[in-house]
Amino acid sequence: MKKKATSVLKFVVLTLLFIFMTIYISDRNGYFVYSNYNKNKITEEGIKKFEEDVRNGKAIDVDTYIEKEADYSNNISNAALNVSNRVGTVIRKGIVGLFDSITNNIK
Repeated sequence: MKKKATSVLKFVVLTLLFIFMTIYISDRNGYFVYSNYNKNKITEEGIKKFEEDVRNGKAIDVDTYIEKEADYSNNISNAALNVSNRVGTVIRKGIVGLFDSITNNIK
């Protein structure tokens, strides 16, 4: 039984380490900065187009100046998102409960 618990703990620690390293490496390589730059670029292009249309006296529709991001979700990604949200809720409640009990024991 102790060996099984140790292997589960190792798996959890390695998984968390892998997730951390993935996020860290993507941050160091500028992925998030680049994606924000692209969003800003799209916004600037929309503003320029809007200003040009105002100067030319064209009819203005807000939807023509805002680029909507493509929705790549599917049943699998939606299910994974639901599982992730539920796990996050359970973990959040557990952490809050743990700190509440620690706080109550200190008083």
